[in-house]
Amino acid sequence: MERFLVTVNHQIRITIVGLCLLATIFVAVYFNYFKGIDVVYTHLFYVVIVMVGLWYKRYVIQLAIFLGLFHIVMDYLSNGAFLMPPLLRASILLFVASGIYLLINQLECSHKNLDQVMKSVGDGIIVVDLDQRVTMLNRVAEELTGWSSDEARGESFAQVFKLSHENPEYQVPNPVDAVLKTDLPTGSTKHAVITDRQGNRFNIEDSATPVKDAEGITTGVVLIFRDITAQRAQNEQIEYLSYHDHLTGLYNRRYFEKELKRIDGRRHFPLSIIMGDINNLKMINDSFGHLAGDEVIYAAGKTLKKFCRPNDVIARWGGDEFVL
Repeated sequence: MERFLVTVNHQIRITIVGLCLLATIFVAVYFNYFKGIDVVYTHLFYVVIVMVGLWYKRYVIQLAIFLGLFHIVMDYLSNGAFLMPPLLRASILLFVASGIYLLINQLECSHKNLDQVMKSVGDGIIVVDLDQRVTMLNRVAEELTGWSSDEARGESFAQVFKLSHENPEYQVPNPVDAVLKTDLPTGSTKHAVITDRQGNRFNIEDSATPVKDAEGITTGVVLIFRDITAQRAQNEQIEYLSYHDHLTGLYNRRYFEKELKRIDGRRHFPLSIIMGDINNLKMINDSFGHLAGDEVIYAAGKTLKKFCRPNDVIARWGGDEFVL
């Protein structure tokens, strides 16, 4: 009931509150003047107070004061005197309204703090329900998917979070599916890529965790993911530099020694190894400078690569030495 009350739109809220207030006043006048009852109808005041407290908390105390004074005046007109029971009931109305105001204010503050935390987190966060319908996206998730939180709400998770493998020949499992089937958190999906609404692709790391209520019942899944495109590119660059010669672009000695161990087996035989160096490189360096020597080394590496097969291993072994 509370969830329904909170989600009703503004115009309908005003209409409901107005009708309830008019109906309450009408019932109060009817019971007070024609039935001589001044207790039962006051309970209807709480219905209006609760509604206003949930929807327009800043007016709930003013409403309680108005209804309390209305009850006191009605009782005075009926009895010709100010009696203690109406005053006590008016005080209780004000007390209840104050409690509702403080409670709703605290809930709003907690929700606002949680919303600020969610928005400030550097990772993307998507929350889905048991039907895999999106209920919330934070700011980072909006940027990476191209969907705003309002647009995505109620949409299928697979529609908003377009997940694929970086190699089109492979597929990656849906992390939300895995959580809903096992009711357990899932780790990062390797080689995962998402595509936003504009067609941009991002390498990501992700993890999914079930969302549970106070009774421990799973009510949805929260997916946390981050863009690692730049990190992947940096790692690939580091890996490339660790196994390649920076001058020629060929493999370096470290890679060749590692590869030599791998191919040192019967299934790779027959195996040919060619080693050679550049004649008179020192004389070139001394006569024309090291930049000219570097150009000769680069040209030699380019020539070797030109006349070798794609699966051959070509490496710069040392200063002027190459090995195939």
